[in-house]
Parts: sequence; C-alpha cells; structure tokens
Amino acid sequence: MKCTSCDNDEGYFFFLDTKNCKKMPMPGYYIDNEDNHIRQCDISCATCSSKPIYNKENEVTNCDTCNKDLGFYNEYNTTICINKTKEGQYYDENCKCYKECYKDCLTCSGAPLDEYHMNCLTCDATKGFEYFSQTSNCLKL
Repeated sequence: MKCTSCDNDEGYFFFLDTKNCKKMPMPGYYIDNEDNHIRQCDISCATCSSKPIYNKENEVTNCDTCNKDLGFYNEYNTTICINKTKEGQYYDENCKCYKECYKDCLTCSGAPLDEYHMNCLTCDATKGFEYFSQTSNCLKL
C-alpha cells in the first residue's frame, strides 16, 4: 500500500524510495526539514542528520559518521569524509582518519618521526624548500 501522507507527530515520515511511511531513525537516511521526507545521506556518509552541505571541493561537510565500507574516512577533527589523500595530508591507521603533514611538507608518508625526521616526500620549491632524503625533511636554503 502506497501512502500519500504520514503522521509526523507519531515519528513517521514519507520514504521516497518505497512511497511508504517509515519511522526514523534509519541508518544512512535523514529527514529533510523542507518537506519532511526521508532522504538518503550522501554516499560518503554512513549516517547523517541533515541535508548535505558541500564545501568548495564538493565534499560533504556534515557527515555524522563516514561510510568506511566504501573507503571514506574523516579528516582529523572534522565531519568531512574523504576517500583519498589530499596534498598535504596522510592517512593515519591509528585513528582511521586523514591528518595534516608537517607544515613544511608538500606531501608526506606519515606523522613526523621525531624533531629531525618529518616524513616528507616532497617539498614546496616555490616557497624555497628543498628536500633532504637523509632526514625526509624540507629545509629552506
């Protein structure tokens, strides 16, 4: 049986996929406040509580949790879920998230090992940095 309206006061909302009334919360879905319909979260989110908000890189900035089954993990201390390393970031296995490289690195393989070994892979030559493979560091000459 298809529904034409739902009793929102009782916690039922219109589910567009089946045209039936469903009770929330449902993992991977949110209630659209504009029309009280249940809509699916962005593919990068495992759970979300509202309509996707996009940044200038077209990434969803308001996931509650990331869709790890599809390889999405959050940027450290954000609600942005990405599935690739961006320039200036590395993937940290401990937190299962993306973190920033040491400030002088353009790209890196991980967190600094100590105060002399920064795990840089490349440096920003336009800012006067040169790569030193012995210490995996970027230094200004």
